[in-house]
Amino acid sequence: AGLILLAKDVVDGEIALGLLDCVVERNAYGRQNESFEGLVNFLDNSQMYCFIRAPKILKTGKKVKNIAFIDEEVVGVQQNNIAAFTFHPEFTNDKNYFSLLKYFIEEGKNVRLFYMINNQKKKRSKWC
Repeated sequence: AGLILLAKDVVDGEIALGLLDCVVERNAYGRQNESFEGLVNFLDNSQMYCFIRAPKILKTGKKVKNIAFIDEEVVGVQQNNIAAFTFHPEFTNDKNYFSLLKYFIEEGKNVRLFYMINNQKKKRSKWC
């Protein structure tokens, strides 16, 4: 629901907040009984994530960064301090997602800074 609420355009749906420059399609992978787990590349780490009545990201604007993928398909995006996903990262124990969330919420920092800091750490050590 978060991605749908944030999107600037929703196919066959209503625009709510319109803060994230992307076009999404509601329930694009099917209904509840067609939910699935998929191998997602997120923050340079591959992890299985749950897709439950997931929307699909059809198009993104120039200022939107694609941050999560299944194969070549975009399933996570970031624009400034907004990050949104078509999957449910909270249903896993992926430390990359929880580190992102902790840094964003507890530290009150911008998500972009999190990526910059962690990319520097990865170059110096085995962070992930």
